[in-house]
Amino acid sequence: MGCVGSRTKGYKAPHPHLNEIFVSNEYVTDFKSIFGSNGRSFLSGDNREEKYQVVLSFPGKEFDFKFTDEAGISAGSGFELAVWFHNWIKSELLQDSSSRAARTVYLDWLGLQYVPGTVQVNNYRGQGMSAFLNENWKLYYHEAMWEAKVMVVFVTKQWVESPYCKGEFEHVDWLIKQLGEKEVSRREMLFIVLENCSACDGWDYFQKACSEWQVQVLHYYENSPRTHKLNVEQHVIGTIREKCNLNLSDMPLKQMIEKVEQGS
Repeated sequence: MGCVGSRTKGYKAPHPHLNEIFVSNEYVTDFKSIFGSNGRSFLSGDNREEKYQVVLSFPGKEFDFKFTDEAGISAGSGFELAVWFHNWIKSELLQDSSSRAARTVYLDWLGLQYVPGTVQVNNYRGQGMSAFLNENWKLYYHEAMWEAKVMVVFVTKQWVESPYCKGEFEHVDWLIKQLGEKEVSRREMLFIVLENCSACDGWDYFQKACSEWQVQVLHYYENSPRTHKLNVEQHVIGTIREKCNLNLSDMPLKQMIEKVEQGS
């Protein structure tokens, strides 16, 4: 997906790794309309004063199963689980502040509501939900990956077998090299596996990458004992609390929806 606008001659992205996205003519944008004077993307039309602390990655397709749990989780897709997780972090660590959560945890469905050029599509693909689409989605997502102290990846068979997700992991590999060993040691990546993926094509690749990067692989199956799930939940909360600044602003945010369309 290309980006709209025109690139200012000689202007470079504020973060070196963002230039990589726009090397080819496929991605052309005016960075100055997206980034503030502090080198971070605008949020609600203003300079974003604080870095994202957590970024979420999840499978885009619906699950082949319904993930339910006695703790109240009911998710039929990676998106539904990511929204539940975002709300859970908001409740557990961010005093139920929606604006603080939007500044702290980058979930593209939410974050894109507060940046220029976003289109809201109601009843997206006939699913009865609203989607928020932005041609610069990849830039915002990669920026959040660059900034975040904790990256949480929800893994299913579909995720492992997706070429897009493999490409995302290859970008993480590139990012680790750019950040350097000292900065990487300050961060964590949590690989939360939701079903047995050992027979999937590509699983060996992800296992090898996780081993090389010292990624924490956490199994969180629907049928896992609640005691095991509770241990995983406490570990996730503890990791975010340890690594992240959770005292970001809770000033209200305003949406930046450019237009609203009806899906089919």
